[in-house]
Amino acid sequence: MDCLMAAVWRLLLHRHGWSWQSPARRAMEGDEHAVELWKEDVWPRAE
Repeated sequence: MDCLMAAVWRLLLHRHGWSWQSPARRAMEGDEHAVELWKEDVWPRAE
């Protein structure tokens, strides 16, 4: 039964042009400058 379900999922994914990959969790309205400041200031202290 497990093989059958896997085949069904592969067929559905292929038919719709989808993939197993999930999108990266990233904000669309992200502030790159704020991220860089955070990486330089906050992250080193957290490590």
